[in-house]
Amino acid sequence: MSSQKSNQPVLEVSDLSISITPKNDSPIQIINNLNFTINSGERVAIVGESGSGKTVTAMAIMQLLDGAHYQGSIRFLGEDLVKKNERELREIRGGKIAMIFQDSLSTLNPIMKIGQQITEVLMIRGVNRTSARNRALTLLSELGFEKPLTIFNHYPHQFSGGMRQRVMIAIALIAQPQLLIADEPTTALDVRIQAEVMNLLNDLAEKKRLSVILISHDMGVVAGFADRVVVMYSGRVVEQGGVQEIYRKPKHPYTRALLNSIPTVNRDPACDLPFIKGITPEPQNRPSGCVFSDRCTQVQDLCKTTSPEFTRIASRHEYACFFPGNDGAV
Repeated sequence: MSSQKSNQPVLEVSDLSISITPKNDSPIQIINNLNFTINSGERVAIVGESGSGKTVTAMAIMQLLDGAHYQGSIRFLGEDLVKKNERELREIRGGKIAMIFQDSLSTLNPIMKIGQQITEVLMIRGVNRTSARNRALTLLSELGFEKPLTIFNHYPHQFSGGMRQRVMIAIALIAQPQLLIADEPTTALDVRIQAEVMNLLNDLAEKKRLSVILISHDMGVVAGFADRVVVMYSGRVVEQGGVQEIYRKPKHPYTRALLNSIPTVNRDPACDLPFIKGITPEPQNRPSGCVFSDRCTQVQDLCKTTSPEFTRIASRHEYACFFPGNDGAV
């Protein structure tokens, strides 16, 4: 994991709430009062089940949510992205903030060669074709492609899922961004390829001193990569803190439930892997009080009527729960 980070915030998300208004319907709040920061060179993982708001948060940072209404701020290097116009945002997207999307096959253009797709990011910013090509070939080599020129002239369908994901990383990094958002970068890859992709991201982040947001539902993947963890549930942060604090002393029942669902070598194979009963509620059908109350094994009457405030137990470790229970995953 990264070291020698400065205290300068690269990204500050403050009191961010996001709502959308479906056609002929009332506004629906999909993100509620989100707060977190990322310092220079820091890796922050945002974790939670599908429907927790992880990808929506990433798309909000990139300002790619059409028709969304924002309250609060998303400050990148001190400037509020929410207040930027489309021209200003185009200068930031792909250049200063880059994103690796989940599905490489649907994201890559099937009728464009890989080299064209990588160099396009630079050429629309005024870099000449030769310089863009040379930088692309160098980056492909750094990404472990033994024959970068051959790769440069191939099409996406000629690659495996792991190779396409490395191409996505190349497109994201070619303009040398300061913040990289990786949205479930190992989805649909087998375990060995997942490890290769995460090791590659780890090495590149260290080498290029990148700040990284890793979006993931896999607590096992997060453990070896992140400096800090933000746990989201139903559009809210329920706990956040340093990776060691979250894994060794989780406070929120949802965090503990996520950790308990990680397969480990010392589990009794005769016992079923624990799981969280129920499903994440739709934004318009959240329970009253604590958003996790209808699935929590420790729920009490207060939880069903009142939303808990954050309790801070360390400089950057806080949780929103009235009855946190014992430390540690069980």
